[in-house]
Amino acid sequence: MKITFPILISLWVAIIGFNSCKEDDIQEEMLKPWKAPETELTEDVLVGAFYDFQFNDTNWLNIDALYMPELGKYNSLNPAVLQQHVAWSSESGVDFWVCPHGRFTDSVILNVLTGITGFENIDLAMEMSFTSGSTAVNLTDSISIQRIIGDMKTMSGLFELPNYLKIDNKPVIVLQSVYNYQPQPDYQAGDITDERVDAMAQLRSVLKDSTGYDFYFIGNYVGWFPPERFGDYTQAFDAVTSNMMSNRKALTNFLNENIDLSWEDWTSYLDTKGVAFAPSIFPGRNDTVISTSRADVLPRSTEFFTGQCKLAKYYMDEDLRIIFIDSFNGWHSGTQVEPADNYGNTYLDILKNEFSIN
Repeated sequence: MKITFPILISLWVAIIGFNSCKEDDIQEEMLKPWKAPETELTEDVLVGAFYDFQFNDTNWLNIDALYMPELGKYNSLNPAVLQQHVAWSSESGVDFWVCPHGRFTDSVILNVLTGITGFENIDLAMEMSFTSGSTAVNLTDSISIQRIIGDMKTMSGLFELPNYLKIDNKPVIVLQSVYNYQPQPDYQAGDITDERVDAMAQLRSVLKDSTGYDFYFIGNYVGWFPPERFGDYTQAFDAVTSNMMSNRKALTNFLNENIDLSWEDWTSYLDTKGVAFAPSIFPGRNDTVISTSRADVLPRSTEFFTGQCKLAKYYMDEDLRIIFIDSFNGWHSGTQVEPADNYGNTYLDILKNEFSIN
């Protein structure tokens, strides 16, 4: 067919019109406000909350003055305080506490918390980091391995508690800072092999032989790194959880939107590795009182936290069905859901509404 000038004009107008419509559609889509995904729960979700025991008259000086606990500036060893925390947790659907391993914490759990009425209804999991001071552990170093074995043996009394959280009969340990464990590949040199996968497998075997326990390790290391950054290393853990509390100014105003994108990448990637994902959520953040390097604050809000809950339900692993709250009483970082004098039980009520199926 011979293309005449009038036909060319018509085609040009049609193409311009099509592109204009397409551009309008794209702009309209981009201007739509972010909406949290809706997920209807038909089964229970295990809700864990990071819990801090180290509060006394001194360290209450280092918290955001905007918020004060409903219980006042309490001492963590006060049985009445622990009793109330257990009650609040049970009422709001918190199934287990994640407590940091250490001599003080371990002693409080075994000698104080176990005597609190109702504690038997709250499961317990321990949080630890395979580090020596500020130095990341080398998983191929025999001295470091022996120290880890020693740490695990001191925790045996905790693992034997009837309400210690176990998955497949394995005591659950949440491992922090796992991206720093050595040896690391030389990414700049293009080294994509990861000795840490074999090193973690060998450590598991040694721990089982030395302590009698086969552990369920949940590695906390998502952050804002893309999953490809870690490659096969994700397979060193039974599950992976996230720490998305970065207050980068470029992300603060759209944090849930950015978390949505990041978790979509991570869950898709972890599916290919056969590793479970356990989201970790929080209502806000402000640790500027104790960290002068922080340049900004993520104000807490019910809208933000509700969005976090909906994201957690959407992206949690369907078989594992665990989500973490960071935190129950992390007043130093401003991440607490514990009732305060100016917002009451608001955030515990949101937890109950979002994660209780009854």
